[in-house]
Amino acid sequence: MNKFVKTIGVFFAIILITSVTLGMMAYTGTGFVIINDGERGVQKSGTKYDMTELTPGYHFLIPVYQTVDVQTIRPQLINYSTTEGNKEDSTLLIYEPVLKGIDQKGIEIKLALSIEVRPVAEQLAEMYRDDGDYLNSFYKKVLQTNREAVQSTLSRFSVDTIMDKRAEVEKVLTELIQASYAKNPYFTLVGINLKDIVVPDEIRKKQLEVQSAKQDALVSAELIVK
Repeated sequence: MNKFVKTIGVFFAIILITSVTLGMMAYTGTGFVIINDGERGVQKSGTKYDMTELTPGYHFLIPVYQTVDVQTIRPQLINYSTTEGNKEDSTLLIYEPVLKGIDQKGIEIKLALSIEVRPVAEQLAEMYRDDGDYLNSFYKKVLQTNREAVQSTLSRFSVDTIMDKRAEVEKVLTELIQASYAKNPYFTLVGINLKDIVVPDEIRKKQLEVQSAKQDALVSAELIVK
């Protein structure tokens, strides 16, 4: 009888300890992590990253020894803008200043555009192992890649004619970015949208004056013919 009572006592003690432990884990948010749809987790045990990404669901951890960084695997849009570069980012929308480059004459030109990329879900753990964390990899493999492609594109054009070659600029830029992301192990390219080509104000003003003079000349010629 005493043995039975002791067994029951131990059983309930285990249940109590387990309940208290789970309650503390839930209250403090330690010891487990929840990964939602559209996310993956990268687990670190001690100083090493586990090479298998955690999929959506509940995952228990060893407090202190194990940590998990949860990241989205949904497409992220980087908006390079002349007016919204300092806006606050969200998970899926990143604001960056307009990208700049030097043309064939050494004059600065800016491109306003948006580029959408998607993290490769199966490569997140390798990303952390090789680049340290998501933000560092995003900077090197996305932001730096985009910047280099824009600089290379603009170096092939002249400020005098680039405004009339928008389609060609977009074609060259698209080809360069596609080639770069084809070699990118951690992010895939979803889409590119060239919004505007921005040249220095004084040059743009002269270009508009030349265009206006040409239009006036055409109108005058038509009137003479009539």
